[in-house]
Amino acid sequence: DLDGTPVRMLGMFSGVDRWGMVRDGLVRGSRPLPFGRNLSLTTFGDRVYIGTADTYEVASYGMDGQLRLLIRLDGLDRSLSQNEINRYVDDRVKQARSDNARRSQRRYYADIDFPKELPAYGALMADADGLLWIQDYARPVAEETVWRVFDMNGVYVARVSLPSGFRVFEIGSDYILGSRTDELDVEHVRLYELAKP
Repeated sequence: DLDGTPVRMLGMFSGVDRWGMVRDGLVRGSRPLPFGRNLSLTTFGDRVYIGTADTYEVASYGMDGQLRLLIRLDGLDRSLSQNEINRYVDDRVKQARSDNARRSQRRYYADIDFPKELPAYGALMADADGLLWIQDYARPVAEETVWRVFDMNGVYVARVSLPSGFRVFEIGSDYILGSRTDELDVEHVRLYELAKP
């Protein structure tokens, strides 16, 4: 409620996949697992959309806590190749500031048991008209970011491609607002026109 008191429990959901760092037989902390699943949540009106990306399924709950709808999509390629893992590791290692740091990063990534497949999706957003946007999980070699759009009945209505690395802040009725960082690490805010059918 407006005082911050919880009024309803929607359920228990998996959070971020994490990878534990073990040194001398003891867990010394954990970090998010590369290519790991993450809990996604967005709201619109009297709906709450929740997904864990285990499968391509997003649950739509009402404010009464009742499950209203399951949104699903089949047939997407979720395979994760060794080439993609190598590209991801190489990109992270290049960011290290010294030879020692680069060697340490290589050892760190060599110990990780990477997932066999990508999460089913990367993020959820609701636009100003109540359409649910589900972002395909971004591959390391992708040149674009794909969002799949569903109406309030769970019907797949559109596929939208945006430049790779573009972070969406807001989706209006006729625009998409976000930012992208260039090769010099300068962030640019961008506004794209959105024409709905």
